[in-house]
Amino acid sequence: MEIWKDILGYEDKYQVSNYGNVRSLNYLNTGSTKIMKGNTAGIYTTIGLCKNNKVETKYIHRLEAEIFIPNPNNYPCINHKDENPRNNRVENLEWCTHKYNCNYGNHNKKLSRSRKGKNTGKDNPMYGKHHTRETKEKISKVHKGMHAGSKHPNAKKSYMYNYW
Repeated sequence: MEIWKDILGYEDKYQVSNYGNVRSLNYLNTGSTKIMKGNTAGIYTTIGLCKNNKVETKYIHRLEAEIFIPNPNNYPCINHKDENPRNNRVENLEWCTHKYNCNYGNHNKKLSRSRKGKNTGKDNPMYGKHHTRETKEKISKVHKGMHAGSKHPNAKKSYMYNYW
């Protein structure tokens, strides 16, 4: 069953549910209720909340955790137990430390592979992409001469003094 609660600081304007949904209680000042669509451009889903004609972007998982999950140890992070940052259901979230969050599940393995540039499969675009030799040569040609020392338009003279 979906449970709705007011968002702290936005009481009587917005609510978040235990399923990770956010709704406006006065959509476009019409008095109607509408579930809002989050922005999933980054890793986490965000939502824009308006107050005093200013829009603040908030992480949905953080809004939900602050309202539905007690944090007696005052932990700073929220972990997605299934490692899916788009799954914001309350049973998938837990408060934790930075260290716990970074060492949880496959995080270190994924990070290591991405830094080494190893692709774990053609179907997985998350891991390191490689340029062909031809592309590398083109990039090199473009960058040659970009910052040509004192001839660069933003170059400034510098002086070095020896006092001994």
